[in-house]
Amino acid sequence: MIAIYLALIAFCGTSNYMKLTQIAKTSLTDNGQRTEFFANINFWVQLGTLVAQSLLATPIMRRFGLSTALIILPGIYFAAFVGRSFSESLIIMAAIDISTRIGAYGIAVPAREVLFTIVSRDAKYKAKNVIDTVVFRGFDVIASFANIVASFAALVTVGWLVLSWRLGKVYQELSASRESSPG
Repeated sequence: MIAIYLALIAFCGTSNYMKLTQIAKTSLTDNGQRTEFFANINFWVQLGTLVAQSLLATPIMRRFGLSTALIILPGIYFAAFVGRSFSESLIIMAAIDISTRIGAYGIAVPAREVLFTIVSRDAKYKAKNVIDTVVFRGFDVIASFANIVASFAALVTVGWLVLSWRLGKVYQELSASRESSPG
């Protein structure tokens, strides 16, 4: 389930980024303008990530649970793909890129890391190596060649929302059974 969660992050993120670069290339004809444009996006992503990780991630997980933290990113992507189906302007695509990356780095990554706290160190590092390289980068490559339609991607995120909620519940169940078992 974690692998599918990450595959969907890679697939949706890369498809939006590829669309953004395509639109930026046609809208901003000068390389300097494009460099400045993407530098500004990265500045806002980094600032937003700092705020999200510092002020939001832990309180969300503690107060509302891991499932809620895990569904935030697919929820952001759902809204992004719905918005993208109405307009793929440069400013809309930049807002989508900023919001989805802040959601990913600021909330989803810390939540995902919590999922690995209930497995052994050995299992954690074996699984993380495969998930972070083969799965994530594999779907990153696939998405770079796919030109998905925003309305289709919005439907995919609905399934991702369900998967995310269930993933949090499975963690909760395993964590509770691990705490109640002796030794």
